[in-house]
Amino acid sequence: MARHILLFLLLALEHTEVARCSIASPHEFVEEQPDGTKTVRLLAKGGPKNHRISDTKGYTVIEDKESGSIVYAKREVETGRLVSSGLIVGKDDPVKSSLPVDVEPSPEVK
Repeated sequence: MARHILLFLLLALEHTEVARCSIASPHEFVEEQPDGTKTVRLLAKGGPKNHRISDTKGYTVIEDKESGSIVYAKREVETGRLVSSGLIVGKDDPVKSSLPVDVEPSPEVK
């Protein structure tokens, strides 16, 4: 009887939003830049609706649409979207450029 109840609950959960949600992996990973160099260690943060990638110091990173490089992100004032800062991960220092840590898009954009 307990086995049937467990099976029923698992099947019911399969069709709920909770069952389809996942959180970001806590494991670090390394990406390769277009020129073949490796980035610093990166982490995925957030959940299915609000997620981003950051370095281990907490600086948000994105892929630059023009160059394909992984760069540090900044929030565009006009749109609230994350855009390239032009600083390449693994080469440039976000601390020296006074980038904020843990940049997120504006709530309206999420």
